[in-house]
Amino acid sequence: MGWRLWWWQKIRRTDIPPELRERFEYYGETLLTLASQTEPNPNMLGVELAGLSRMKREEISSWLRERRDIAAQHEDRLETVEWAILIFVAVGVVLDVVHLLIGR
Repeated sequence: MGWRLWWWQKIRRTDIPPELRERFEYYGETLLTLASQTEPNPNMLGVELAGLSRMKREEISSWLRERRDIAAQHEDRLETVEWAILIFVAVGVVLDVVHLLIGR
């Protein structure tokens, strides 16, 4: 795993039409994951989602990968902020101790 610009997860964007992306976002990650992992059953998923799963399985898989990458990048950014706060607090404490020792 090499160093990227920072160390954040790179998002692998999916090239799908905006109307299909909107439908995927309407159903959400959980339902689309369920629909893509099982044989589409209209009784369980609903007719539209089962048909979507049957005809657009590759696009669903790519979109779910994109969503996982976005979540991973979000986590990377939060970790970066946490480390920055920790470093600033540690530097502040060290400077306060130095000021106390010098007597200023």
